[in-house]
Amino acid sequence: MAPSPFEDALSVARELKEHLRRAGYPFSDPLYSLLFLTADFLPGPRLTWSGVLDARKGKLVREAQPLDE
Repeated sequence: MAPSPFEDALSVARELKEHLRRAGYPFSDPLYSLLFLTADFLPGPRLTWSGVLDARKGKLVREAQPLDE
């Protein structure tokens, strides 16, 4: 979602994908990575509101920190 016209949002999305590609990101759609990182029902490290969760052990690896501190 963006407050600007669709063409502007599309341009930003293409720019993001190009930056990721140049940085070595091997996948075609970064949104899937964001969705899977937060899927706490999958094994491995997951991003949650509480912090980084080791989903296999059910324990936080690192607690979340507010951005304004």
